[in-house]
Formats: sequence, structure tokens, C-alpha cells
Amino acid sequence: MKTESRIMPFANATRLLSLILPLFAVQQAGAQEAGGDPMAGEALWPRCAGCHALTEPRNGAGPHLVGLLGREAGSVEEFRYSPALADSDIVWDAESLRAYILDARTVVPGTRKAGVLTDTQDVADVVAFLLQSE
Repeated sequence: MKTESRIMPFANATRLLSLILPLFAVQQAGAQEAGGDPMAGEALWPRCAGCHALTEPRNGAGPHLVGLLGREAGSVEEFRYSPALADSDIVWDAESLRAYILDARTVVPGTRKAGVLTDTQDVADVVAFLLQSE
């Protein structure tokens, strides 16, 4: 009985780890799906942060990005979107983010988004950072 009671705390810790570790794996898988390096994306983030808030639901020149993944484009309240983006059928995921950041005016003709990042790898890195930040 004493042996069993010494083992049980480890069994509970193992069970807890088995529940938590997959969450980290999913987060990393999302970043890898983006095909970029989240650390490099974090270094590039200041170029985006002038217009977009990442951790607070505060709009700037661009909408905030809190809860971005799975959100419909043009749906942040109190942000004035272009009619083109507001009427688009985009739901943000790694692929749609990559395409939009790289060439917003081709993806959504009539959008007001300015192209800040033009290098494919830089865009992949920023998307990986955004996926990891979710």
C-alpha cells in the first residue's frame, strides 16, 4: 500500500502532462504549417505593430488581431473596413493570412491595406508568429 501511494502522485502528474503537452504540439504544428520561423516573425512584428495590436482588442490604423484565427475578415467591431474586405468571404487561417499579407490588393481588390512585407519568407515568419501567439 505504501508503494502504491508513492506512485500515485507521479501517475497524476503524468496524466496532467499527457493533457497539457498536446496543446503545445498543436501550437507548434500551427507555426510549422505556416512554413515560417515564429522567432523571426517576432523580430519582424514591429513593422506590423504600428497598425495592429496583437494582445489587446484595440484598433489602430488596422484592426486588432486578438482572436484572429478562424475569424471572418472584416468582422472586428468599431473598425471601419473597406467595403471590399467587409464583403469578402475570407476566414483567417495560415493560408489566407499569407496570401493577404503578401498581396492584399490582389486577394481583395479595393482593400485599403498597405503592403508592408513583400518577401515571401518574411510573410511566412510573421504568420508563424501570429499562429504561435494565438
